[in-house]
Amino acid sequence: MTRGYLIGKNCWYTKILALTLAIFAPASNAVWMYNGPPLETVTDFALAPNTMRVLATATDPNRGIWTSGNSGATWVRPDNTQIFNGAGVKTDDFNRTLAGVSDGVIEVSSNIVGPWSASAGSAINTSWIIEFSLSEFNTVYAAGYTMGTNSGILQKSTDAGDSWASSAIGGDPDPPTFSLAIAPTDANTVYVGAKPSAASDGLYKSIDGAASWDYVSALNITQVDALAVDPVDLDYVYAGTSSLGLIQRSADGGASWAILHDPNNGGVTGFTSVLGLAINPADRRIIYAVGGSGTTKVIVSTDCGASWANVPATGLDSGLPTKAVLDPINGLVIVRTDAGAMYQEVLLTTATGDCDPDTGFPRSRGGSGAFDSLLLGMLMLIGVVRYRKHLISA
Repeated sequence: MTRGYLIGKNCWYTKILALTLAIFAPASNAVWMYNGPPLETVTDFALAPNTMRVLATATDPNRGIWTSGNSGATWVRPDNTQIFNGAGVKTDDFNRTLAGVSDGVIEVSSNIVGPWSASAGSAINTSWIIEFSLSEFNTVYAAGYTMGTNSGILQKSTDAGDSWASSAIGGDPDPPTFSLAIAPTDANTVYVGAKPSAASDGLYKSIDGAASWDYVSALNITQVDALAVDPVDLDYVYAGTSSLGLIQRSADGGASWAILHDPNNGGVTGFTSVLGLAINPADRRIIYAVGGSGTTKVIVSTDCGASWANVPATGLDSGLPTKAVLDPINGLVIVRTDAGAMYQEVLLTTATGDCDPDTGFPRSRGGSGAFDSLLLGMLMLIGVVRYRKHLISA
C-alpha cells in the first residue's frame, strides 16, 4: 500500500469513530472506576481495536491471562499457568493474542481462551511492550526489557507473532528499551526509546520496518518513557520522559521538537513524570498523559498539546498510572497503575483548533473542521451499525 492510500483510509476510519463519540459518548463525570480483574495485580493490558474486548496479564493470586468482553465490567480467566508481563491483540482479529511471559518468551494463541504456545525466535525478557500495526495487520513489534541486567530487545514479526527477528539499535543487539510506537498509517515507521551500550541514549526512528535505525538527536532526552504517533499524520510524534515531566512534539518526523508541557514552566504543577501517552484515534486533538505524582496523575490536552489540564484523580486510589489506552467506541480512558490496578474514566470528546503548526496546533491533512463535522454526521450511523452487528455475532 502507498503512504497516501493509508492516510486516506485512516482519515475515514477516524472520522467514523469521532462522530460516534460526539453523539453517543456520555458527559465526563471526573470519577474513576475500578475496572480490572478482581483481586489481581495487573502487569499489562491491551485493547482490541473496533471492539470492547480487553486482554490483561496478571501475576497473583490468580496468575495468567484475563479477558473482558465489555471494557472491564466483567472478566474471565481462561489461563492460570504462568505470570505474564505484556499483552497484544491483533488489529483485525481479537481472538489472535500475544502475551509475554515474565522472564520468558512471547507466547501466542489463535483463540483468546488459549491454548498458548511459545513463538519462534522470541527473546527472553522480564517485561514486554507488544504493539500490533493498525495498517498491516500481521505486523507486530515487541520491545523487551529485563531489570537488573540493563538489557532488552526490539523484535519484529510479520506473521502475527508466530516468529520473530531481532533488530539492533545503535549497534547494540540487546539494548534496554523503554517505549515503542508504530505509526498507525505506516507499519514501517517505528519509534523506540532505548539506551544502546555503544551509542547515544534516547529516541531512535526506523522508516524501513526496523531494518535500520536513526538517532533522533534533536529530542535530547536520554530516557524516553512514553511515545505516541498521530493517527492521521505520521510526521507528528509525541515523546515524554519520567524524570522531568516534559512532553515534546515533532511535526516533521523528529527533525525538530517543541516542548508542549513543562511542570516548571506553565505546565500542570505536580505532573512531574510522564509514563504514558495516548492520542484519541477518533480526534487527534485530544491527548492524554499519565504518570505525575501525588494526586496529580492524569492530564489532558484538547487542543493538540497547546495547553494541558489536570484530570481529577477522584477514585483513582491505587498507585500512579503507567499506561493509558483510549476506547473511543465506548468513550473510555483505561489506565493501569504501578500498583497493578486498572481504572476507567469517561473520555473527553470536546476539542478545539484545526491543527495548524503555524498557530501552535498540528496541521490537518483532511480538510477544514466544518467539513469534517459534516462528513462525520453522515458517517456516524455506519460505525454504530457495524459495531452493533459485531456484538450480535460475537
